[in-house]
Amino acid sequence: MHIGRPDTPFRLRAGFIHRNHSVRPAYRARFIDIEGIFIYFQSVVKFRLFFLVAFLFIATAAWAETELYVYIDGKGNYHFSTKKVDKRYRRIKLWKNKTFIRNLDAGRYDVFIVRMGRKYRIDPPLIKAVIRAESAWNPRAVSRAGAQGLMQLMPGTSKKLDVENPFDPAQNIEAGTRYLRFMLDNFNGDLVLALAAYNAGPGAVKKYGGVPPYRETRAYIKRVMRYYRGYLRP
Repeated sequence: MHIGRPDTPFRLRAGFIHRNHSVRPAYRARFIDIEGIFIYFQSVVKFRLFFLVAFLFIATAAWAETELYVYIDGKGNYHFSTKKVDKRYRRIKLWKNKTFIRNLDAGRYDVFIVRMGRKYRIDPPLIKAVIRAESAWNPRAVSRAGAQGLMQLMPGTSKKLDVENPFDPAQNIEAGTRYLRFMLDNFNGDLVLALAAYNAGPGAVKKYGGVPPYRETRAYIKRVMRYYRGYLRP
C-alpha cells in the first residue's frame, strides 16, 4: 500500500467480519472456532486500517477539489487515484455507488464462508467468487427470473433446502454452498460442469452432455473462474 500525492494510485484490500446477531441459532457454531476467532480479529484490524486510509485519501481528494477514480482487480483489491491512470479506472461518486459500497463491505461474511467451506468441502474463495458473480455481494438482490439473495437461490431450491428467509445472508450462503456441493457431486467434481448446472440447471447440462450453448451460462462460468483465480492469489 502506497500513499503519496493525491494523483498517485494506491491499493487497499478491504475485509472485516460483521457480527450478525440476526443469524438463527441453527446456523451458529456449536463449538469454539479458534480459526474463526483469529480471522475475526485479523479482519477487524484490516477493516479499521482500510477505512482510515481510504478516508484520508478521499478527504485529501475532496479538499483538493479533484475527481476520484477506482480500479478493482480480480482479487477485490481497490486501486484509487485522482486521475484516470488507464482504461481500467472509472470515475465514482462514492456515496451514490451502491455496488462499490457493497464490495467494500463483502469481508463481513468471511468467517461464515470459511465455516461453510469446511462443512461442505468447498474452497472458500470459490464460494466468494460465486457470490460476487451471482449478486455482487447484494443480500437483497432479486433477478428477473426470481432468484434471490447473495447466492441467487430460486424459490423452489430454497424450499427444497429448507430456507426460511433467502435474504438472510447466513441461510442463503449455507444453502447456496450446499447446492453447489450437490452439483459438484452430480458431475463427478467437474467444476466447470457444476458451475454450468448452478447457473442453467443440472437438466440443461445433462441434456447437452456438457456446458449448454447459452451465452449467459458461458459468460457466467468465465466470470466465476476469473473471480476465483483472483481470490486465490496471496
